[in-house]
Amino acid sequence: MIDVYEYRQSGRSQLVWLSAAVVAFLLAFGLVNDAPNIIMVVCVLAAVVLGWMLILSPARGIRVDHTHLTLNAWRKPREIALSDIDFLRAVHWTHDSAVTVVYKDGTEESTHPRDLPDLDTLARVMAERGVKLKDPGFMV
Repeated sequence: MIDVYEYRQSGRSQLVWLSAAVVAFLLAFGLVNDAPNIIMVVCVLAAVVLGWMLILSPARGIRVDHTHLTLNAWRKPREIALSDIDFLRAVHWTHDSAVTVVYKDGTEESTHPRDLPDLDTLARVMAERGVKLKDPGFMV
């Protein structure tokens, strides 16, 4: 029996948190030192944008069970039956590579690279379920 594989990546990146801390510091510095209004407006707009990014940053990832591959598992789940998949094709064999799902009827669907684990892990998980991940360098 194959276990359910889940890959979940947190939606809030450390860079967004670091940027939010810098903007908060600049806002405080501008308020304490009576900075010109233009600088304060830019800092407030940056704070609003970063706040928006922190609030609307959903988790990303996939879920694979014995019958389905679920893309965007924690945002807008899209279930694909494993029996409908012919193979997966990596665009480039790198850490940030997108993967294309090729169906048995010949249609293709692209995925987002941030939704996927590293390609070696994805290849192992999908091979356990009978779906191959093909390297673009060896495609004919």
